[in-house]
Amino acid sequence: MRPIVNRADRRNSPRELVLVVSTLLAISGLPTICLGDKAFDDAVERAVKKGGRWLLAAAPRPEYRQQGYPMGVEGLALYALLHAGVPPDHAFIKERFEIMDSLEPQQTYGVSLAILAHDAWNRARFPIGTPPKPVGGAGRARMQRMVDWLVANYAGGTGSWRYHLGHASKPDFSNTQFAVLALAIAMRNNIGVDVNLFRDVGNNLVKRQAFESTTEIPIKVTYEVTGDAKADARRPILPGRGKPGGWRYLSDDEFWGQKPTFSMTAAGCSSLLVASEALRRNGQNSPTEFKKATRDGLIWLTKHLGELHKYRGRSRGLYKDYFYGLYSLEKVGDLGKILKFGRYEWYRKEAQYLLRTQRGDGSWGSTKGMDRFVHTSLAILFLTRATNLEDKENRINRPTGSGPKPYISKARVIKSGGKNGDQSQLLDRVFSNVLGKWVDVHTFFVHLRTVRDTGELKIARDIVKNTIPDEKPQLIPHLATLFDGSKDSIERFGKSQLASLTGIKRDEPREYVAWFERWKKLRKIGERRQRSKLDEALAVLADKKESMQLRLTALWSVRRVRDRHAVAHLIALLDLTPKDLRKPIHTALCEISGISHEYDPKQWTGTVAVWVAWAKAEGVGKPRDKAGSSAATTKVARAEVDPTIEKSLDALEKARTAKEASSAMQTLVSAEIDQVVPAVLERMDSDDYSFFLVEVLERISGKKLGPARRPWERWWAKR
Repeated sequence: MRPIVNRADRRNSPRELVLVVSTLLAISGLPTICLGDKAFDDAVERAVKKGGRWLLAAAPRPEYRQQGYPMGVEGLALYALLHAGVPPDHAFIKERFEIMDSLEPQQTYGVSLAILAHDAWNRARFPIGTPPKPVGGAGRARMQRMVDWLVANYAGGTGSWRYHLGHASKPDFSNTQFAVLALAIAMRNNIGVDVNLFRDVGNNLVKRQAFESTTEIPIKVTYEVTGDAKADARRPILPGRGKPGGWRYLSDDEFWGQKPTFSMTAAGCSSLLVASEALRRNGQNSPTEFKKATRDGLIWLTKHLGELHKYRGRSRGLYKDYFYGLYSLEKVGDLGKILKFGRYEWYRKEAQYLLRTQRGDGSWGSTKGMDRFVHTSLAILFLTRATNLEDKENRINRPTGSGPKPYISKARVIKSGGKNGDQSQLLDRVFSNVLGKWVDVHTFFVHLRTVRDTGELKIARDIVKNTIPDEKPQLIPHLATLFDGSKDSIERFGKSQLASLTGIKRDEPREYVAWFERWKKLRKIGERRQRSKLDEALAVLADKKESMQLRLTALWSVRRVRDRHAVAHLIALLDLTPKDLRKPIHTALCEISGISHEYDPKQWTGTVAVWVAWAKAEGVGKPRDKAGSSAATTKVARAEVDPTIEKSLDALEKARTAKEASSAMQTLVSAEIDQVVPAVLERMDSDDYSFFLVEVLERISGKKLGPARRPWERWWAKR
């Protein structure tokens, strides 16, 4: 997998296709959707099962237990296998529990994983969607013993754990994140834990947070809306602005010179979320300091996502190991119910990497015995999104019988889309406020078309309402299936919704589907920033016969492509557009040109004059006409780039290692600088791009300006 720079590391301007909870928006009461494609979900399920089969075959060997974590290797294997779908009554599971329970508690990691394994075994006995009962019997007695050990080995008053109380090492946030999660899991199973311990953990994390600057920036995360307004409202993360603050591995003042790392910052955030939830369960409010620290930690994670990707394929010890960082990311992502950090879809992007790098035998990561076992286990825990402190619903990954409603989605809520970031796939799941559950969109409309139950129209309206506006056209193929010539209320509903979504009225469903295909094609231009097809979007934008919805989609793609040559076409349209398009085109001009002009609808003639004067001063000129076409439909002229450079850039972005990138890198560094630098900067104007592009600029310039695009643009402009 090529190293990735995420666009969220470079700008704070939110331009999302999904619900963004930002500094000015409240969290609760807002509808959201869960995009996905079945192929992706199926691929994840196959990978998990394949990894589970490898773990079964590569059972923790005696030599693993001799490496200092005898209980830990057993607990990790059991925890991962149960989440991989291995039944709790499987002979291997029974055997390994007997081995693990026969061991004496010795290490914080091992004891914590034993608690997690017992909880996973208990939850696996209940069907998905059924609230599990607290663990009982011998499992409860064993869990109580582990809890007593963790409490006894807590470094009193410090809010942290070391390997064990008599160990020479200092307390650290790695052991702490496992211990605090295990104690919260025990509390959920009605095992008593002193709540002040969680308060100590939170206070210590607040005290030890390390800030990299005094400049405040907004938190930019996208949340999963649960459907429970009260739960969303009490989310223990503050909106607003904050200073990027991370955590180091060690929590002692003596080691204050260390730098924060990605995995430890994720661990700090997840531990604060666990502590806040534990306080809430005991009727206490989460301190504002905990919320501020969590917010600042999330800002740090969003800014430093590239650090996690640097660990791929080259472990640098536990807290700089990719798979350990991945598991830490899963915990903060799922405990915080976060869909995206900035623009980065953390689950889908990292899952795609795991799908691509899984070996044929089902394992991941290192080829060494113990490391390979740990990496595969952590990959499974990430893919199955194992961290869950809720007791309302069981999510252990095992099959169950279907419920009374065939369209109720039993899948864990995930965010996914098409290839290469293409979101133009049909909707997978949408949350229904009527049902209080996630609904499989395809299955629902098949069901509605078949049974034609008017009582379920309220669910259909709910689905349309809760779908994000920019993605609602994806419902068109589903709604078109409701036509059957009966002219009943189901068909009338379909027609009215289709007319509203498309802005056209037609009698034939295939005409709406054809409209959808055009919409999808236009969206792809913007999503993939296809400059070669920009003229198609401009032609639709200029065509007065097109519906307003389609013209706005075309304008959205023009804005996404951000080609300065489009400015002339947009200015030519200013006098020709209806009022509904004036402000969007004005906004697009401001974004593409980089110039800020005030929009005044009452002085539109003056606004047009300002843009015309600016274009004349900048030498933008008029768009060239093609024979028989209007100025707005001309093909955008752009500088020709040497095909060798384009080919090398393509190879560079596909490269996974420095060795694979070396040939293309050498070609680019030795090529004409005036061709290479603009082409590289253009590639960097995307949602994600290769770190090798940054390396090209560093070699050419001899400077180290970081992964952000803007400093390099400034350098090039000055040159």
